[in-house]
Amino acid sequence: MPIPPKEVEALIEALSRSWDGRATGEEKDAIEAFVKKHGSAGVEVLMQVSSVHLELERLVESSRVYDLAMDRVRAVARLDEIADRSADLALSELPPRRPLLQSRLTKGAIWVAAAALIVAAVVPWAIQGSDRQTASVTQSPQFQLLRPSTPAARVVGLENATWVDGDDISVGSNLKKGRRLELSTGQAHLSMVCGADIVLQAPCVVTLNADDEVRLLNGTITAQAAKWATGFVVLTQDLRVTDLGTRFAVSTDRSGVVEAHVLQGEILAEPMKHRRPRHSSMLLESGQAIRVDPFRSSINLMAARNEDFGAEIEDFRPLRPIPMWNTGVGLAPGDTDPHWRLVSGSKQHGPYPRGSVVTPGDTGSYKDNKPEASQWISVEEESYPGVPPESVHTFEATFELDGYDLDTVYVVGQFLVDDAINDLRINGRSVPFNRWVTTWDEFDFKSFHPIEILDGFVEGTNVISIDVYNSPSNPKTPSDFNPTGLRVEWQAFGREKR
Repeated sequence: MPIPPKEVEALIEALSRSWDGRATGEEKDAIEAFVKKHGSAGVEVLMQVSSVHLELERLVESSRVYDLAMDRVRAVARLDEIADRSADLALSELPPRRPLLQSRLTKGAIWVAAAALIVAAVVPWAIQGSDRQTASVTQSPQFQLLRPSTPAARVVGLENATWVDGDDISVGSNLKKGRRLELSTGQAHLSMVCGADIVLQAPCVVTLNADDEVRLLNGTITAQAAKWATGFVVLTQDLRVTDLGTRFAVSTDRSGVVEAHVLQGEILAEPMKHRRPRHSSMLLESGQAIRVDPFRSSINLMAARNEDFGAEIEDFRPLRPIPMWNTGVGLAPGDTDPHWRLVSGSKQHGPYPRGSVVTPGDTGSYKDNKPEASQWISVEEESYPGVPPESVHTFEATFELDGYDLDTVYVVGQFLVDDAINDLRINGRSVPFNRWVTTWDEFDFKSFHPIEILDGFVEGTNVISIDVYNSPSNPKTPSDFNPTGLRVEWQAFGREKR
């Protein structure tokens, strides 16, 4: 169930007084009671509110450091926009927050210390084990499911490129998270799944940390980001660069000297803590640059050298994420999942079509339900008595493909199933995959299994159908009903039409 807005408002008020140093004992107790009452959802709200304040503090501190390099009024106005955007993203379902940028934001230092103290002193148990029943505050062991690596980027262009250990890299290749790339000659154009394109200029070594983050170990990359990719990050040993809707270049060499140049738009440049005693960030605009020199222990602002870097990408068609619904997102056990329906199955659980239901499932076997990511769904909340052996239940979900180049669309689902998937169809067309099955004595609920969908897409509404098979129970009682369920997490992306 969603947290009532009035309770969220009361929490924000109590936190604000704590950050101001004016909280009473009752207000501190109220913060703890809020988290205990709402469990993991309460912890998530607390951390979101705190993270917004922390980000504001960093941005405000940066504007003080950067007064000599940019116009003060314009910088503060821009920071206000960034803060509002961050708050909208983090608290999209919360009531409007009260104004935070007041009187030059003199509360900045208090925010950081108070947020850390509240999280550490009030809810230490929440950080270690927030995924538990809300009726109990007893800490329980955290079970981590294994999720196979998913794509972080796609190769969209190569020019005289040769790689070290990169024989499998060609135009059209999807490169997975964690992949280290070492370009020895030429140039490579990659499109990150988040919507930022990067061009590697040899010699260059990068690691694809995530679909919205790369680590530059050596060489030069130029990045150009779509509007929806704001927040894309380039990390180096001594500098973190965050895109704010822009085109920029980052270079570093094996000596450790790193530079970031804003070619268009804006970035947030953050020297790492070991290079600056106090963490700070700098908002850089078009034509500005930063240089971090570890040997001289210096951080210098300078003019960007646009001529040293490649021109703007002319045929800029970045990848764009495709919205798809994971099973059970944002719901509680017993809720009907409006995005997943049952279209056929055992007569005992008809008539069909009908909604699927979020379930904690066979709690001795199913693990790690996470409402913010995915949860198990089934024919009903209670796993027992279950469904007939040898029965098949078909789950369906839809997603939209309006404005996408269908030849570039890629979808991968990460699946947990009790007991097996007999068939998976996209718009009625079967998708090939290696079938696996869970039996009464051999559970396979610890690791997601990936299934890729590479074609069969249509413009507009697409339908995914999944036939879930329920195997017989213990051989001693082969006719007994037993649990069935499905859990899915999607990743999907493609390029827009020309």
